[in-house]
Amino acid sequence: MDADGFDPGEHIQDWDAWRDRLRDLEANAQEVASADRVEAEDFGASVEEKAASMLEYLEEHGYLTDAQQEAIGNMEAGVDRWLERLS
Repeated sequence: MDADGFDPGEHIQDWDAWRDRLRDLEANAQEVASADRVEAEDFGASVEEKAASMLEYLEEHGYLTDAQQEAIGNMEAGVDRWLERLS
């Protein structure tokens, strides 16, 4: 149990898979952020920052919370929508 009372043992995860998803999310968010549209730039930069923060959390704690995992899925969907619009 960590200082926040969270028991990572209750959350069996594939650490490598989450790390890879976050790295892919960062890369795709960079692509969106490099678009020549202010909305895309802002969204991509925000997602990139959040993904980097979650990756750091994962590396420090060895797990992601349920809320973080859900947020990753939502951000992936948003980035995918932007990539479709920009192509």
